[in-house]
Amino acid sequence: MGLFGSFDIAKSGMYVNERGLFVTGHNITNTNTEGYSRQQIQPTTSFYQNIDNIGQVGTGADVQGIRQVRNKFLDNIYRNEVETLGNYEVKSKTYVDVQAIIDEPFGDGLQNVLNKFWDSWQELAKDPDALAVRALVRQRGEALARQVNHIGTQLNNLQDDINQEIYVKIKEVNEYTQEIASLNGQILEMEIGNDDSNDLRDKRNLIMDKLSKVAGAKYDETSSGHINVEIGEQIVVNRNEYLKIEVKEDIIPGEAYKPKLENSSIDINFTNGQLKGLLDSAGLIGSYDNGSPNTKVDINLVIDNSDTSSDYIEKMKSSVKNYVKDLKKTGLDYNLRLITFSDTSTINSTIWDKDNIDGNLDNFEDNIDTILSGIETENSFSDVISKIESIEDFREDTTKYTVLFTNESIQGNEIDVLEEDVN
Repeated sequence: MGLFGSFDIAKSGMYVNERGLFVTGHNITNTNTEGYSRQQIQPTTSFYQNIDNIGQVGTGADVQGIRQVRNKFLDNIYRNEVETLGNYEVKSKTYVDVQAIIDEPFGDGLQNVLNKFWDSWQELAKDPDALAVRALVRQRGEALARQVNHIGTQLNNLQDDINQEIYVKIKEVNEYTQEIASLNGQILEMEIGNDDSNDLRDKRNLIMDKLSKVAGAKYDETSSGHINVEIGEQIVVNRNEYLKIEVKEDIIPGEAYKPKLENSSIDINFTNGQLKGLLDSAGLIGSYDNGSPNTKVDINLVIDNSDTSSDYIEKMKSSVKNYVKDLKKTGLDYNLRLITFSDTSTINSTIWDKDNIDGNLDNFEDNIDTILSGIETENSFSDVISKIESIEDFREDTTKYTVLFTNESIQGNEIDVLEEDVN
């Protein structure tokens, strides 16, 4: 081996320590880099030489590789906890927003207006003929109506904001899965060539942390170094391929966005994370698709068709269509019967169940157009109510209502909507 062989052994030691200094410098300069994991070299002995009359002789040290100082067990614990944190952070914010809208229990909110309303009735009971007290009851009633309408509008706005945030978070998820798929390919390519891909793995781990908080994502790492990602029981990343999630923007107002795999009917049922919290929050406010009360209601929409003017007909169509759209926001399990009446013909009755309307609202609106184009009846409204009660019920064990659309309002100049329980 000789003198020069001894120099080579010393050189190998210097080389290993030089690599160690490079790695230390890399660690120091990335102290503030988000997601960076400390690295360290893995020194090992170099190969041995067999020398005649001497035997095996060591040739020094070498660097086996550079590894990350990272614990996968702790990674999994962190991601399990951060997805739960994301879920409850969103729900907590929703509760705070709802509390601010209702302004309870300590604000000047709904309870305060209700108390004033009932107090005015107590005063009226003492002196029913007092005009001033009657006026006060009316004023308090109007104040209560304004307050309830204001709360309803604010809750609708809050749900619209939540729906929009769902849409934004879905776009964020798609960006993350696309980047993970790309990093899978880069990591695999580098490690096949025996290069270290620690920085790329750090980047991928950081994205997985964020994806877990947003969507409650799960993953498993294969022996080849790539990871498969699962969201809502659906594989969305496999090697360097990914599937997008989509939500419809042209949904009926008031309903929460429903995430699905792109170009498919497969629902993504988020189990945790911010998106789970957002979808649950939308349901808490009153979305049909997300778990609102499933109360069974049968509703008769009775339409006064005595006025045949085009202005009245258009107002009537708009009122009925808006009523149905508002009904869809409530989460009720409903059926509808369309009935028209005026002075010269017979009652027209058409039953539409909720599934038909949900599946084809345009067809339902076309049906309204047809009904309002000239069908008339000889019956007064009281006669219509009597006949409705004799018609076979939609379903058993349901609450039944009749909603009247007419141009005979209190003021005599607007379409009025009167509601009567016909049970």
